[in-house]
Amino acid sequence: MNNVLDLANKITKTNDVISDVENIIEQAGETAVKTVNLVLIQRNWLIGKRIDEEILNNSGKKTMEKI
Repeated sequence: MNNVLDLANKITKTNDVISDVENIIEQAGETAVKTVNLVLIQRNWLIGKRIDEEILNNSGKKTMEKI
């Protein structure tokens, strides 16, 4: 899997500096969105895993009542 933070490899240099800057900004924005999405997926998976572990340890009912 390519590193989503490897922005430099996503940029193509042309003879138009304005176009290049627009491309850099666009690619950086897309990279930021992908990175945030990955972190949110990991967060949600870890939360679900932790809740599942609690339920499997038979103390889930007590924990779920707190939520």
